[in-house]
Amino acid sequence: MAVLLALISGIASFFNLYLLDGQLLLQGLLTLLAWVALFTFRGKKSRSSYEHDGTRIFTFRFALILLAVLGSSLVLLAKFSGWN
Repeated sequence: MAVLLALISGIASFFNLYLLDGQLLLQGLLTLLAWVALFTFRGKKSRSSYEHDGTRIFTFRFALILLAVLGSSLVLLAKFSGWN
């Protein structure tokens, strides 16, 4: 469920930036939705690397959520700072 929320938030942020002229209130809600998805994710967040040398890497689902949070937050920061 959290992955779906993050994907919706990320795709909607992209469309908000390019098609809706970056409405600030909508972008704030989409960013909040992405952060909610990050904190409600209950799956595995990391796994051992393929080399088995003790390092950990993110799982694909958690990496998608992080990408949506990062993208939505950066778009909100850009629109808040007046970037057009």
